[in-house]
Amino acid sequence: MSVPTVTKFIGEMCEDGYINDYGKLETSGGRHPNLYGLNPGSGYFIGVDIKRFAVNIGLINFKGEMVELKMNIPINLKTLQRG
Repeated sequence: MSVPTVTKFIGEMCEDGYINDYGKLETSGGRHPNLYGLNPGSGYFIGVDIKRFAVNIGLINFKGEMVELKMNIPINLKTLQRG
């Protein structure tokens, strides 16, 4: 991709809140690069582990950090099949 295209996409992702602009990196010479990183709150992944009598659910943010974990949530499969 060309530099203008990448610059445009990065600008759009910053405006939409997917990435954060962390400013410029101080270097000893040459042009100072801009630093960008993922906005951890801009997307989440949910993992579900279904056991015989319980369910485990985990919520992970866009940077792979565990946000919340609920373990051993009781379930009754016979009740679920009727409803």
